[in-house]
Amino acid sequence: MGGTSMNADLSLETPPVDVTARATPSTAKQDFVIREVLKRLGTPRSLYRVTAMNVWKNHFRVNVYCQSHTGEALTPVVMTDSFFVDVVGEEIVAQPPIQPRYRGVPVSPTAAV
Repeated sequence: MGGTSMNADLSLETPPVDVTARATPSTAKQDFVIREVLKRLGTPRSLYRVTAMNVWKNHFRVNVYCQSHTGEALTPVVMTDSFFVDVVGEEIVAQPPIQPRYRGVPVSPTAAV
């Protein structure tokens, strides 16, 4: 991966990950951003994947993808939420602020999503 743009990805297709085993600080920061967004937003029941891309410095684009249960043989995946998030110290700041939308239990990066 080159440059400052890196993706963190939590997916149903990936096994549980030990965050402490990750080597790069930017990956740990992306995991932090995902965890904090899900704390504020809640966790959708049909959560498929959450991505956090470091756009520049401490400014991230976070996208939440969910499965759309249509009854078809193939389950489509749609982006349900998207945020620009700044990391300021030990907190995230989103404008507009992230409002609770889902009642699901928050998911940590150490669990398969």
